[in-house]
Amino acid sequence: MLVAFIGFYVYANVLSLSADLKIPDSLLGIIATVIGFYFGSRSAEAAGTTTGQTGSVQGTVVDSANSPAAGATIELSQGTTKKFTHTADLNGKFDFDNVPIGDYDIQASLTGHNPSDSAKVKVAAGGTQTVNLKLK
Repeated sequence: MLVAFIGFYVYANVLSLSADLKIPDSLLGIIATVIGFYFGSRSAEAAGTTTGQTGSVQGTVVDSANSPAAGATIELSQGTTKKFTHTADLNGKFDFDNVPIGDYDIQASLTGHNPSDSAKVKVAAGGTQTVNLKLK
């Protein structure tokens, strides 16, 4: 609504060919406040620091011979909802950042192997949970 009002105000001034386009100070204050709130909240989201309500989960995946399971798929889920999926690197390591706090199940799978047992993970604000998974 505010954007529409500003648009019409500018449009009316341009049509009147007024060389002196002056937006009222009260309107400038409102615009500055709205822009400040919008970009202030967006920059906090981009930084992953909305309220400090995230943590991370890291670990390794090995196969049944205890060799790194490169390319294994790791799923972090809550109940029946898959929340995050990540692929293990060449050393079988994985890292989930900015995970909302809560209780999760984590499981690894890799083509040609049976999936690992599901493990429980509790993500705390600002904390890092370490989980080691072994494929069967």
